[in-house]
Amino acid sequence: MRRAANFGFLALGLAIGISLTAWASAYIWGSPQDTTSEVSEPLLVAVTEDSIGRSIRFSATALWPVEGSVRSLRAGTLTSRHSPGTPTTVTSGAHIYSVDLVASTALEGDVPAFRTMAEGDSGPDVAQLQRFLASQGFYDGDADGEFGTSTRLAVLSWETASGHEPDGIVELG
Repeated sequence: MRRAANFGFLALGLAIGISLTAWASAYIWGSPQDTTSEVSEPLLVAVTEDSIGRSIRFSATALWPVEGSVRSLRAGTLTSRHSPGTPTTVTSGAHIYSVDLVASTALEGDVPAFRTMAEGDSGPDVAQLQRFLASQGFYDGDADGEFGTSTRLAVLSWETASGHEPDGIVELG
């Protein structure tokens, strides 16, 4: 009788062991349940390189902050740019980038550059250019907004000093 009881416990133990093994195998190697869900807020995840035993499928959008952008109207090869890690505040007269070794210069003012300026032009953008040329030591007249001979001569001097092909015309871009 004892032998029959031992055999019964052995059979019960074996059945429990097989059941636990089957359950553990299905849990570890089985297909994961579908956990797809919509997320209304962006999820921030730190990404590290490592290996894992399971995988999770998800969709993501990656965004990088823009350090600054400049739209150049000059065609050619970018040959220098403002260095990363240096202060991002650019002062009037600073070279912010070069295209084909010709520097593009920051010009401070309230009027955006919207046209090519040459002798005979007038307006607040010309006065802004005259103030810039005066601050750089190339113009000593009044910032009257009239692009005359003295402004053209100042532009020629500035172009020569800046490495531009001197023509007395301030090209857009």
